[in-house]
Amino acid sequence: MQWGDAYLQTGPAPLLLVDEAAGSPVRVRVTSDAGTEVVLEELGIRLNPEYVPTLRSSKAAKSG
Repeated sequence: MQWGDAYLQTGPAPLLLVDEAAGSPVRVRVTSDAGTEVVLEELGIRLNPEYVPTLRSSKAAKSG
């Protein structure tokens, strides 16, 4: 929602995500496992090495 609010429309956002109890807006942040915030320019995508064996076993099951 935050990205769309910033780049897909002009003016204020039509909806807000809020803390129900306090009523204050909340934001989504991307953080590493160490708790460090990761900015968009530093975000990467990699193939999960734990996923690769599942591809091989899935193909073997289909062909066998």
